[in-house]
Amino acid sequence: MDQHDELIPFEQELKAEKYFAEDYYTLIELEYTKVKTAIKQIIASLSESQQQTQQQQPFPREASRSTVIFDQSSALPKLSLPTFSGQQDEWESFKQRFCSLVRDNEAIPKVAKLQHLLNAVQGPAAMRLKGIEITDANFDVAWDKLARRYDNRQIRLFNALEHIIQLPTVKTRTAEGLTDLIDRSEEAVRSLRELQCPVDHYDHWIVHCVVRKLDTNSRETWEISRSRPRFRLTRTF
Repeated sequence: MDQHDELIPFEQELKAEKYFAEDYYTLIELEYTKVKTAIKQIIASLSESQQQTQQQQPFPREASRSTVIFDQSSALPKLSLPTFSGQQDEWESFKQRFCSLVRDNEAIPKVAKLQHLLNAVQGPAAMRLKGIEITDANFDVAWDKLARRYDNRQIRLFNALEHIIQLPTVKTRTAEGLTDLIDRSEEAVRSLRELQCPVDHYDHWIVHCVVRKLDTNSRETWEISRSRPRFRLTRTF
């Protein structure tokens, strides 16, 4: 939930506060737009240069083709089931995909769901389910054991913050490097929002963590813009 929207009904009462008096929300929004535009221009410029280089290179005689296995009973490709290695940062993605494909699918018997779950887990997660007998009743038991360990808000919060702190450094300005930095930042902020953290309250800290990982040229571009942007990653960079 946008914290700014929550304050709107009280604007008259709080109009003397610095936040409303100096219109912080609008200023930060404008500054964010500047830095977002600057980064997008850098990425576009680098991508265009890369495309021109590729166009000058000869194409191979035979293009490689990816093989897609189709389900005989469906016109759509078969979806591969997700796997989970026991790494905390993989849990949320695994949980969403496994629930969508297996756990919430009423057409699949619970004993089959348990078999799919046991086949999907690896490493520490597999050890946690070691010895569980394959029965209908044990699917819920197995799932609850994983959820108690990995649906841990405190651990998820720590990991999301750690991912922001440990963002990879972009040593040379490239479209791939900048895009990877933004994607990782976006993923971490999305995790914080899923945990209902007031991300909008510490935008400046997040932006600082991102900017300090930029290469020298990109950082200079950002500094020239004099921007201290609002980090609204729900609107893509």
